Amino acid sequence: MGQRDRGGQHGRAEHQPGARAAPAWRAGGRGVLGGAPPGRHRQEGRDTWLDAGIPDAAAYMAEAVVSLVRNYPVDGVQLDRIRYPDGDVWGYDPKTLARYRAETGRAGTPATTDPQWAAWKREQVTNLVRRITLEVKALRPDAWVSAATITYQTAPRPGDLNAFARTRTYGDVLQDWPAWMQSGLIDLNVLMNYKRDTVAPQADWFDGWNAFALSVRDRPDGARTALAAGTAMYLNTPDITAAQARRAVQTGMGWVGYSYRTPTAGVYGQRESTAQGLKSVMNVLGAPGMPLERPLAWTDAPPTVRGLLGRVTGTATPGRRAVQAIQQGRVVAESVTDALGYYGFAALPAGKTEVRVSGQRWADTIPERGVVRLPDLLVRDTPVVPVLPVKR
Repeated sequence: MGQRDRGGQHGRAEHQPGARAAPAWRAGGRGVLGGAPPGRHRQEGRDTWLDAGIPDAAAYMAEAVVSLVRNYPVDGVQLDRIRYPDGDVWGYDPKTLARYRAETGRAGTPATTDPQWAAWKREQVTNLVRRITLEVKALRPDAWVSAATITYQTAPRPGDLNAFARTRTYGDVLQDWPAWMQSGLIDLNVLMNYKRDTVAPQADWFDGWNAFALSVRDRPDGARTALAAGTAMYLNTPDITAAQARRAVQTGMGWVGYSYRTPTAGVYGQRESTAQGLKSVMNVLGAPGMPLERPLAWTDAPPTVRGLLGRVTGTATPGRRAVQAIQQGRVVAESVTDALGYYGFAALPAGKTEVRVSGQRWADTIPERGVVRLPDLLVRDTPVVPVLPVKR
């Protein structure tokens, strides 16, 4: 959800075909992500952040990504900074707070430490990932959707989702990437596993996060989310970069080298040129027995190639409505609607599927490839009729 300033590296939606002028919620070029109470807008360094809790902002981000697949022959899209900034002080824009109160029934302004507030914001990030993936797959089922995910500090034990819920990944930046993997919302998880093997205990952190990610990659439909360890080449010497790459590949993961334009710690510290750094790191990575010894063609297909997408309308509060997917008389998945009423599923078997939401239902067939888009379901919120006192 972050964007660099105009001199930075991140693409901007204004550059996409058909883009309009900046909307009101980006007034003055400032981000819409509200800071701590009383809700002033904030930036993190030079970066501007959009708040997925604001419906128009979420729609803007989704369309910016989907437009790439619609207009260009890309192989896929990578979701970077698909999270909240570090710290728990974000999300206090008045529009976000109004939605939160309407959807949860809670009054006042939540504390930064309120777990229900954090869970609601985490839900907004997942809703955005879901909408992007299903819209992309509706255009091109063979397009990859990947995400760069956070791996701060000590890793949970393999398979321990309760321990994951105590990490900064889950509680601070509000990424629930194991759920994204298991529900088919991303095809490839690129862990931002930026560790220095020479700093204890970061080598253990690196291997631990790889092991945890491998343990939660299986999906209920029998598919597996692809995984790659993203390493910080700019923090390490070529030998350590190669060692981390080899350890990752030996577990069955892929490897991604992230360089910040500086492929070695020597370049980062201005002790060698970029050309020298690239040559030294490529020599080590391409040595016999190392991951880049010989080029390999990318032959894998994305694990998510089908899905279901729908929307509820007719209510002032379309978000956070429980949705059930039913196949052969059994509930096979559950989700919630997003701020604009969209819902969907990406890891269900093909076949007839019934959806139930807010007293409405609709049945259709999920294809082997592609996304079935259901008609909008009209829901009405019937006001409670007050009970009159009995006259005696």
